[in-house]
Amino acid sequence: MPHRNPAADSTSRVNSLLPRRNTESLAFGGLALLIAYAIARSVVGALSKPFWFDELCTWIIARQPGVKGIWSALERAADGQPPLYYLVEREASKLAGNELLSFRLPSIFAFCAAIVLIFLFVRKRSGSSCALICAAIPFLTLVYDPYAIEARPYALIIALVSLALVCYQHAPALPWVILMGTSFVLAQALHYYAVFTVVPFAAAEVALSLKSRKLRFGVWLAFACTLIPLALFFPLLWRQKLYYGEHFWAIPTWTKAAGFYGWSINYYTHRSLIPTILLVACLGAIVALAFPKIRSARSADPFFHEHVLVLLLLVLPFIAYVVTKAARGALDDRYTLAAVLAYPLGAGYLLRGLNRGAVVLAALVIFSALGMQEVNFWKAQRGHVGEMVSPAEPIERLVAAAGRPDLPVLISDGHDYLPLLHYASPEWNKRFFVVVDLPQEIVYTKTDSVGRSLLALQCCYPFRVENFQEFSSAHPQFLMYSNGSFWDWWYFRFVHDGDTVRLVAAEQGLHMYLVDLKDQSRTAR
Repeated sequence: MPHRNPAADSTSRVNSLLPRRNTESLAFGGLALLIAYAIARSVVGALSKPFWFDELCTWIIARQPGVKGIWSALERAADGQPPLYYLVEREASKLAGNELLSFRLPSIFAFCAAIVLIFLFVRKRSGSSCALICAAIPFLTLVYDPYAIEARPYALIIALVSLALVCYQHAPALPWVILMGTSFVLAQALHYYAVFTVVPFAAAEVALSLKSRKLRFGVWLAFACTLIPLALFFPLLWRQKLYYGEHFWAIPTWTKAAGFYGWSINYYTHRSLIPTILLVACLGAIVALAFPKIRSARSADPFFHEHVLVLLLLVLPFIAYVVTKAARGALDDRYTLAAVLAYPLGAGYLLRGLNRGAVVLAALVIFSALGMQEVNFWKAQRGHVGEMVSPAEPIERLVAAAGRPDLPVLISDGHDYLPLLHYASPEWNKRFFVVVDLPQEIVYTKTDSVGRSLLALQCCYPFRVENFQEFSSAHPQFLMYSNGSFWDWWYFRFVHDGDTVRLVAAEQGLHMYLVDLKDQSRTAR
């Protein structure tokens, strides 16, 4: 037997560990850079982006007096999140002097936390290099822009589901199971539709139970904790359903569920089925290649249940569609945004089976796409980095160009009215009006959600929402601002009714009309 040198063997083992340690260091360094950049970029984006309608709903409800005031506003359907979210925003509003930043800090920090948790999840099964590549994928989705800089709960839900994923990898250890149950409770207390995110976890646990023939009661108890906030806040959710009724704008459809994937990557037409077809083709190829492994998965792959989790997370929009369709509920793409987590997690499993060259190529593609995206962002910031451009300015210019200082201005799209109210000066706001006619809104848009939302918000914030009959009787002639959106329907109403509608000013797709109501048509109304 040849003589072995212990010192040489020790040196060889140390040298074999060096590349791995270097890779780990580089991966964690890259993760730190991603997080630092995400914070810096998100702060700039938050400071330069004015609040839009939904964020102003958050701003209004969070400023109500105490828990009782928030609960009372939500009972009147003034907004649609559970009360905890507004309490979080109330506390966040004290963290910075600029409200654009302070109200968005929870989303900024939540996005960064989600990136770290995604890295940890993928690293445990696929290594640090793959984990860093996968951690960059959410930057290419709408989770990053706009929802990481939006005063709404969607980024927070992503972070909490990411935490639950990491905890699930460590189950059934008691501390991790408790933390997982806590994450589900908090997610459900921030958004009603977070209950759907438990379905992939439950399916994975069923797969594991069938394989191991054991039932992990602690894990199921953690899942069941989701029902606690749902039961507590269900009366508020039910009031929402009753108030908005059958004409709520977010109707669940199969095409909406299928269009989620294009929407989530900001595809130029998010209702296109092209991303969905490509996704199905990729899944089919994976299943075909892995079929022998799937047949023996119960004995060969100890983590097969995690694959089930990721697959069910990927089809979360369809799960939500089936349930909401059966319950006659509402569904919008944002409500199932957690499905985006399946992109980096699934990529982690795929990259693990590729050779080094393919992994490097994937990294180049992802980081190149991210680089081009960010270059476009900074180009758009040129000249006003971190400075907000008021959404009231172009409308004020149009009103001034119309040359009718004595006339009121009807804001055709109700979504524009709250930002105007928030950012325009008091002098200008005296001229701006929003008018509701719920039956006619249904005729032209198939929904009366915008009008009902404005009416409900009056309980919390002082602004003018006038009935059209009252407004038309007092103002037979007025200016009308039109942005050309789907919700901008008043123009068609006036033309249909035979009123005189004349363009008096225009700027970059925005229009100002002079409207003269006929006496006979006004009397008929």
